[in-house]
Amino acid sequence: AEMTELIDSLCVPIQPGRGGVELHCPESLFGTKYQYVFVLGMAENIFPQAISDDLVLSYGDRKQLASTGIHCNTILSIHQQAELSFYYLLQIPTKQLTFSYPELLGQKPAFPSPYIDQLEPSKPAESYIASSEELSTYYLQHPKADIIKPNLVTQKYFASLKQKLAIEQGRIAQIDNEYNGSVDISLNHDNFTFSASQLSQIGQCPFKWFSARLLKLKEQLETKLILENNVRGSLYHKCLELCLSQVNTPADLANFDRQQLLEAFTAAEQDLEIHNVIAWQQQKQELLHLLSLNLETPDFLPSDSEVLKREEKFAAQWHGLQVTGTIDRIDRTASGIKVIDYKSSSTPPLGIKDETGKATVDLQIPLYTDAVAQEYPAEKVEAVYYSLSKCKPMRRSTSDPEALANFAQQVKQHLSQGSYPIQPDIQYKACNYCQFDLVCRVKKN
Repeated sequence: AEMTELIDSLCVPIQPGRGGVELHCPESLFGTKYQYVFVLGMAENIFPQAISDDLVLSYGDRKQLASTGIHCNTILSIHQQAELSFYYLLQIPTKQLTFSYPELLGQKPAFPSPYIDQLEPSKPAESYIASSEELSTYYLQHPKADIIKPNLVTQKYFASLKQKLAIEQGRIAQIDNEYNGSVDISLNHDNFTFSASQLSQIGQCPFKWFSARLLKLKEQLETKLILENNVRGSLYHKCLELCLSQVNTPADLANFDRQQLLEAFTAAEQDLEIHNVIAWQQQKQELLHLLSLNLETPDFLPSDSEVLKREEKFAAQWHGLQVTGTIDRIDRTASGIKVIDYKSSSTPPLGIKDETGKATVDLQIPLYTDAVAQEYPAEKVEAVYYSLSKCKPMRRSTSDPEALANFAQQVKQHLSQGSYPIQPDIQYKACNYCQFDLVCRVKKN
């Protein structure tokens, strides 16, 4: 019975012998001999361990006690013990001693132990390629080196590797080929219907539009910590559309209460199927508060304005291109027709590139203005961006009509020539929220 109890309660480490690697604390090996020893965690504050003050008996008190002949550990004695342990550790291996340490401890960088500086490390006589990734790296650094004996498998692998290398070299040299957006497939622009966002993509970087609209590339869905900008914008737009369904004048808006706002937000949330967002209920309250502030501010619906249309769809001809879109709101004011486009950001949207390569030419407002002017030919039409985050209209830069006409011709040329080069604006603002960085791999300055 006693033996059975001992067997159930005691653990004995496995003795691997020649079939494995023994794992020990350094202190348990003092006085032994091994041919090869690998020391893990040889980092600062790990070996030796960092000395922290004792809350019961400080090291200052310990020093005073030690000076009177009372035996107790002091900082000096602890340091000497650590050095002695390291000395005994060096006596264990008979052939080779290998140290390693992590580069990161959590989120903080780790540094090698100061004891390592006292040694003279030796480099390994041979290095081994242990994976296909290492083989690729070595080949790219030494393309003419004789790495391994060729066989059918390695010949196919190196042929694929050489092809990939040629593609990357072509990217760096900006050679016009299918990997840089030059597919040489002519398309008729009359067969395409563009939105303002699509035209902005082409104007900021043709390859961005090519990847999204022709190649139809998409990011893999994953759980988000916060709503993405486009989803948040769609939620705002849908909620305001429902809120203003029965609102035409500022007097109607004054009678709109928070319960109606909550009902409209819930309906918009269900319509857009918002999911996979962590702590959504907390974020939802923040969005509701922002919408409530906008509905209460006089700039949202001025006293001289009347809502004519909400989420109005249009289709029109713009410099020879077929364009379509949805206008958030059309108001009638004392001066004429006002087109309002909601923006969740505090700054106007990024424009298309100007002559210097900067994305400063506004495209959306002129396009919306021309489209609405075709519907109201006798009215004066103006358009503004309204910032939901700032609760007020935003200033925007004016656009040269001739520059917009030239841009429309460039769009036609891209389609007819089958050329969509990787050419973001010179400040790389178009790359900030681009999801195709792994495809183009453009280097940002």
